[in-house]
Amino acid sequence: MFHSIACLIISLLPVVCSFALGVMIAPPNILVFLMDDMGIGDSRVYNKNSKVSMPNLEKLAAAGMTFTDAHAPAAVCAPTRYSVMTGNYPWRGRNPNGTWLFNMPSQVLSGQQTVGQLMKKVGYHTAFLGKVHLGGKVFSKSTGKPKLSMKGGFKDFDFGRKVENTPASLGFDYAYELPQGIQGSPYIAIENGILVGDPTKLREWKTGSYGDSVIEADGFGSPDWDSSMAGPVLTQKALSFLKRHSENNEERGIRKPFFMYYWSQSCHVPHTPPDELMGEKVKGASLDAHLDMLVEADISLGKIMEALKANGELENTLIIFTSDNGGLSRGPMGKSRAGHNSNEGLRGSKAQIYEGGHRVPLIISWGYGNKNSPIRNGSRNSALIGLQDFFATFAELTNQSMDTGDGLDSQSFFKILISDQNTSLRDTLLAQANNSNTFGQMSKKMIRENSWKLITNKDLAPLELYNLATDLLEQNNRIDEREQQDRVKRMHQSI
Repeated sequence: MFHSIACLIISLLPVVCSFALGVMIAPPNILVFLMDDMGIGDSRVYNKNSKVSMPNLEKLAAAGMTFTDAHAPAAVCAPTRYSVMTGNYPWRGRNPNGTWLFNMPSQVLSGQQTVGQLMKKVGYHTAFLGKVHLGGKVFSKSTGKPKLSMKGGFKDFDFGRKVENTPASLGFDYAYELPQGIQGSPYIAIENGILVGDPTKLREWKTGSYGDSVIEADGFGSPDWDSSMAGPVLTQKALSFLKRHSENNEERGIRKPFFMYYWSQSCHVPHTPPDELMGEKVKGASLDAHLDMLVEADISLGKIMEALKANGELENTLIIFTSDNGGLSRGPMGKSRAGHNSNEGLRGSKAQIYEGGHRVPLIISWGYGNKNSPIRNGSRNSALIGLQDFFATFAELTNQSMDTGDGLDSQSFFKILISDQNTSLRDTLLAQANNSNTFGQMSKKMIRENSWKLITNKDLAPLELYNLATDLLEQNNRIDEREQQDRVKRMHQSI
């Protein structure tokens, strides 16, 4: 497969061949499947005792590389999404704790290049599907200016006008966006910057259950909003994009690669799985609705992979599967009544600065089992990785030099992928906790120095020190040990 497509590089691309294993190959398609609130314990790839089966993800891991020390830049979603989009730590955006509301000025500042824009520069056909949480520019009917409050009510939003500063205008040729995911108002979808549905029929929604759908908070949205159908719709939109992409390639007689960010709504609350997804059972497939949504995401991943295989593109697609933060807390020690542990016993969970809050699954396949795959099948890697590192990795993969000011906190791990080396290319890594005082975590930070982890409070005063090499569960705080004071001082100065 790889040798046969080696010369099929489109004229729009500069010399972007990757020299994986000494073989010149065509630039791969890239799919980044970003989960919402999935911890490493949710999958049997990391936790053999997981109570939910995700066969497509398990096959992906068997055909690729599993990273065991990968981290989201934040323990909650909005700041992480900015980092995944730009290669910057969250504090480099408009709001250090992320931009959460759909009508707030974009978290991506003017002049900051996105991954979508990076890939478009070398001819990739780009797509974004899913939850956003990056802000945007929505105009007021009464003033014609950006509407930054609810003054005048939701009917004053001019959804007859294109929404700006969202993925549709940040480097993505096609975008199907859920501005607030499924958990918050507005309960709408935006396609290529335009509201899906009739803007004159938007309605108020009150907190409660509506059949299979759940409204988490009072607000407004489309009259046919159904939280249980978000995943099936996103999947169908992804498949439609791939179909159009393949047909356009056939018409041109040349191969143009695609880049897709698929940001799933699963498994964020409300846990409202659909009855089925493209003929496969979802609701009731596992122990509870939370785990059913993991089943849903796995089916979505499988359907996308099936489409890639049907188009002859599966083996030449770099597939990245990860999550925006750690898993959910489900009772004492993160366990459900059935014994499922979303964080594999790690201390903490989503919104916390402990490992359970920001250590995430990261599984990458390229070649999907082909004997000439650039990534060794079934390998595991302990290199220290941050999700903001995608930007620099994609730049190196496509032989692009990064402009000054781009991907400021991103470091490529491309060589790790193709050489299977376990040596980390980065020695330090930062992450932050919640922007509220949930679990007493108000704006706490952490810095890694190799295996050592220093935790600070919101004012950056050192609080805790752990050696994860011997204390992964963070039980032995060594902050007061005399022999560690030089280390604490050095690490503290690096934040």
